[in-house]
Amino acid sequence: MENLVGILLAEVQLAFSTSGVPKNYRSMVLQAVATAFYNNSAVTFGVLENNNFTGALFQNWLGFMPKFTLEFEIRRILFGLGCILKTNPDQIPQLVKDRLPSITK
Repeated sequence: MENLVGILLAEVQLAFSTSGVPKNYRSMVLQAVATAFYNNSAVTFGVLENNNFTGALFQNWLGFMPKFTLEFEIRRILFGLGCILKTNPDQIPQLVKDRLPSITK
C-alpha cells in the first residue's frame, strides 16, 4: 500500500505542477487519493508525512473541491474525507487537525 500511495503522490505533483493538465485528470487523481484514505488513512498519512507532502496535497485538494460536480466524484471524495474523520487522532498530522473545520466544510 505504501508504494502505491507513493506513486499516487507523484501523480498529484505532476497533475498540479504542470500547466494545461485537464480538469478530469486532476479530479481522477484526487479521487484516487480519497480512495487511499478510504482504504487505509493511517498509511496514507504516514506516506504523506514521510514525503513532506501533507500541506501541498490538502492545499491542492481543498482548492479543487468546487470543481467536483459529478455525483460519483463527490461520493468518492466524501468517503475519503469521512475516513479521515474516523482516523485515530494520534495518526492525523497536526496540520490536518488544524484544518479539519475547512476540510469538513
